[in-house]
Amino acid sequence: LLDGIAIAGTVSWSVAGCQAAGEAGMHIIGCSLVGCISAMGGGTVNNILFGDIKGGVNWVRNPQSTLAVALLASILTFFLWPVACHGLAEKRLQRIHDAAASNSWWAWGRRSLGLMDHQRITKAEFIAAC
Repeated sequence: LLDGIAIAGTVSWSVAGCQAAGEAGMHIIGCSLVGCISAMGGGTVNNILFGDIKGGVNWVRNPQSTLAVALLASILTFFLWPVACHGLAEKRLQRIHDAAASNSWWAWGRRSLGLMDHQRITKAEFIAAC
């Protein structure tokens, strides 16, 4: 269980570093380097804060596995993060488009009150609806 938590921590620090490097405009080598450095630095801070430094921090005890996990997470983040951001942006744009196409909140409110388009809402009906 603790090994799984250590791997999840390494991945999260690596992803954060790779995202920051990618937003700064670095290429895959730069993003991977920054991702690996942030994973090892984040793991070091984590080990020191939790007092788990007997025998060295995690990346000193298991250098190959920590570096492999950080490098893999960085490379995957470099290629998959832009795709995920684009997909989320498209989904948000579709929600905005649907809200704009729904003929505004005013029309939605009129439909929910059961009023036709040609009827006027009185002040009393408006207050009762609120």
